[in-house]
Amino acid sequence: MVPVFDDSDPDEFFSQFEKIAECMKWPRYERVPEAYRLGFRNLRKTDSVTYLEFAYAKRRQFDRWLNACKVEDYNGLKEIILLEEFKRQAKFEGPYEVMEKCGSDRYVISTPGRRKAARKVHANNMKLFHHRQSVMTIQGEVNSVQEEDNFIPTVPRINTSSILNNLHPVLQHLRSKEREDVKALLLRFPEILQDVPQQCVVASHNVVLLDGVSPIKQAPYRMSPCKREILRKESTWKSDINVEEPQHYLQPWLAILLVYKQTFEGFLGVGQ
Repeated sequence: MVPVFDDSDPDEFFSQFEKIAECMKWPRYERVPEAYRLGFRNLRKTDSVTYLEFAYAKRRQFDRWLNACKVEDYNGLKEIILLEEFKRQAKFEGPYEVMEKCGSDRYVISTPGRRKAARKVHANNMKLFHHRQSVMTIQGEVNSVQEEDNFIPTVPRINTSSILNNLHPVLQHLRSKEREDVKALLLRFPEILQDVPQQCVVASHNVVLLDGVSPIKQAPYRMSPCKREILRKESTWKSDINVEEPQHYLQPWLAILLVYKQTFEGFLGVGQ
């Protein structure tokens, strides 16, 4: 008995519904604001009406919409306009299977579970459905290791002179001929394998300095007390082996990154 509601022509639906309600003597009802909004948006001009009549009809629909929403000021008008933008956004459902193509831009899709088993839609109202691959999760037990605060791993210093004095345990895995070759090579360049860093005469570097190049500036930074103590020990060790100052055999252009002993509280200056 009740006519089918059509979004494109809501006024026709309500006019037929009012006739049925009058014949059945149903109690009077009031339209919801959504019905007035659809009536305002779907109102179209026909050839039988003039532009002035169409403007008056559009204004009446707009006034009914505002009265149903109880809009009293500009803020209320702005609110319903902003909410309408969200209502007019496309809402995708499905996925549905395309049954056939009708024309250049229309398709017939299968809509199981709805009132119509098939529906004809425009190409702009369709969107390709992509199947998502299921993500595999693997559970396992992980042994967490709790690290100490301010723990800094250090590299032990190798006593090269003690190893050179007793090479037999170190070279046991080599053959006799290979063992002799390694010993001869180590004795040929004694200045390389020393406890104190010395000049290397095997390799040389050609450093080209360009004109107008400014040095790199590094701002001082605050370090933790643990790191400060390790750096103080490193500076003391360099002072003991006499490498804090450039030696006489170093070239004038050679720059070594050195950390000089100085009194500091919280900040460290690093220079070349």
